Amino acid sequence: MNYLNFQNPTSVVRLSKEEIEIAKKFAEDTHVERHEEYLRRKKYISLEECKENIFRGTLAEFIARNTLVFNGQDISPVNVEIYLPEDKSMDPDLVCLNTVL
Repeated sequence: MNYLNFQNPTSVVRLSKEEIEIAKKFAEDTHVERHEEYLRRKKYISLEECKENIFRGTLAEFIARNTLVFNGQDISPVNVEIYLPEDKSMDPDLVCLNTVL
């Protein structure tokens, strides 16, 4: 397994206002539809908790991508497309486009 050699592991990677707004919109647009799937995993979760989980997960993807890009990796963009359940795949959300990590 290849491990990343971060150039500056103590630096802080920030989120842009645009990334935060994209995450908010994605959570708002998808939480009602995805609530049923969340209920299968957890006995009870409110719609608001579901929306918050989606928002935080999307922010985490932006942070992961920004950290990798900051450290010299060529990473695919965060995908916030809304897919029908039958069109979703199990492919990774972020893909390294470099030939070697």
